[in-house]
Amino acid sequence: MESHTFVVGQEFPDVKAFRNAIKEAAIAQHFELRIIKSDLIRYFAKCASEGCPWRIRAVKLPNVPTFTVRSLEGTHTCGRNAQNGHHQASVDWIVSFIEERLRNNTNYKPKDILHDIHQQYGITIPYKQAWRAKERGLAAIYGSSEEGYCLLPSYCEQIKRTNPGSVAEVFTTGADNRKLMAEFQDRQMKSNSWFSVLAPSAEKRMIEAINHASAYQVLRSDEVEFEVLSADRSDIVNIGTHSCSCRGWQLYGIPCSHAVAALVSCRKDVYAFTEKCFTVAGYREAYAETIHPIPERIEWRKMSEAPMDDDDDDAQVVRPPKFRRPPGRPEKKRICVEDDLNREKHTVHCSRCNQTGHYKTTCKAETMNSIEQF
Repeated sequence: MESHTFVVGQEFPDVKAFRNAIKEAAIAQHFELRIIKSDLIRYFAKCASEGCPWRIRAVKLPNVPTFTVRSLEGTHTCGRNAQNGHHQASVDWIVSFIEERLRNNTNYKPKDILHDIHQQYGITIPYKQAWRAKERGLAAIYGSSEEGYCLLPSYCEQIKRTNPGSVAEVFTTGADNRKLMAEFQDRQMKSNSWFSVLAPSAEKRMIEAINHASAYQVLRSDEVEFEVLSADRSDIVNIGTHSCSCRGWQLYGIPCSHAVAALVSCRKDVYAFTEKCFTVAGYREAYAETIHPIPERIEWRKMSEAPMDDDDDDAQVVRPPKFRRPPGRPEKKRICVEDDLNREKHTVHCSRCNQTGHYKTTCKAETMNSIEQF
């Protein structure tokens, strides 16, 4: 109903469509409704303003859900001053108004809802009502957090079914699939441009270790153990256990400068003693598999070999984390700007003794006079 007008004989698909249309018209034309009778077969209403003759009557047609306007009496003589609010602008109506906007932008803010409703209908609604409508709209579109957590076990099953060999488990002691697919693809393409033995960050660390190792002196103890001397210390390196007394090799999985010096002294390949996960080949292998998209939720039950029994006692149930709102009013997080820091502090003044630094209620001048007189 773009024009928000009614004529006798006008038809609507069902009673719900008619109720939505009459509510939309009342909000758009700034008049309040007083519903006299409303059920599944009839609807009588009039303007709530005293003395306004406008009335409407609609009924259901036989054997079909269609509703039709049977009579329309009078024209509005009221002031139509509902711009400061409207009884028909309920949370449910706001949800229907913002649903498409929320689907396109989940960051649609309550203040934007207030602005759009005022711009389109000329009415002002409370901020809290807009906030509640947004929360209810998000729950209607994406489901509540409770429902989302309950779906985690099924989601893991879908991951394992669509991506064989994957491990997906839910731990109850305590990203988005498209983003994961994009991340895998991005890393596959990025690794194709690498021509070093190690991934860039590991290669950088290895080059630094090789540069430092050139200044060290190496003393060989046996086949696997070496003593590496530097200007200010000595370290023991064991190439058999991949360890150094500086603990850098064990910590990072890449030979430290002392280990590099020992390996070079016995003509061994330093890259062969690096953990496989740091190599370019290992990196490409990790992201070589394709992440297949998870089907829509409605398809999960159809694709399952056995139906998911919601009443199964052995089924894993995941609940949202428990959250307890702390008592008292929330603290305001004020941001200290430069003007606040440089602003001169207010000096208090006592009206009793004319001194600064305290108020009359904390003034001790009278007490001191009494002591002196005593």
